[in-house]
Amino acid sequence: RTMFRHLAGLRAIFVRESASLDYLRGQGLANVFAMADPAFAMPAREPARERLGFALPPEPIGLNLSPLLARFAAGGDRGRWLGLCAALAERLLAKSGGRSLLLVPHVTGGGDAGDDFRLLQDLAARLPACRDRIRCLPPTLSAAETKGVIARCAVFAGARTHATIAALSSGVPTLSFAYSVKAYGLNQDVYGSRDYCVEPEAWWAPESIAARLLALLEGAGPVRRRLRQVVPELQARAYAAGPLLRRLLG
Repeated sequence: RTMFRHLAGLRAIFVRESASLDYLRGQGLANVFAMADPAFAMPAREPARERLGFALPPEPIGLNLSPLLARFAAGGDRGRWLGLCAALAERLLAKSGGRSLLLVPHVTGGGDAGDDFRLLQDLAARLPACRDRIRCLPPTLSAAETKGVIARCAVFAGARTHATIAALSSGVPTLSFAYSVKAYGLNQDVYGSRDYCVEPEAWWAPESIAARLLALLEGAGPVRRRLRQVVPELQARAYAAGPLLRRLLG
């Protein structure tokens, strides 16, 4: 109640996905406006090879995993979480017809609890037999450079919201590892459904997650067409927030 009293006193609240928008409006807030995340409009920039430290493999499977997701998928047990991630990676490598796996850190620093890069490094170390087919992006790339690399993926699956937005806004078919309402709202806005959300409970069977991602790879054509249609609308909605804010500020 205290938070809603605070929110009701604001001139405007800009909300970037429909699930949160519906929730806030359902609580009686009339000062809520729909927009899209500005990251949909961020230009991508492909980094130079020396920035990557390796040659980017052709059309890899992109994968972003976070330590935070361990709380929801593995009861906070980092070792068990790494085992589940390794099981997923092994299955993808075994069933993807020789494609490489590109590990994409999106939030770095802050110790093991918040550093995607440390987690993904540890994941790669668990799969020494597949070393030649696994590449991990360095944590030194800018957001635009990370997006430029993600755009080269054949498909993508990610835990971090802005990693999935980088993929979706680049036209890459994407699964979201969902653990909060924003993932559901984002998927509803992009795909018109939650079919491409992976619930935390699904991690009990990593092979089922691999099957969903490989099915998305196999049926990528219609999904790419959907993204070509929807993403420009979301980019326009992101930019529309500017004139609306100007008008509200008078």
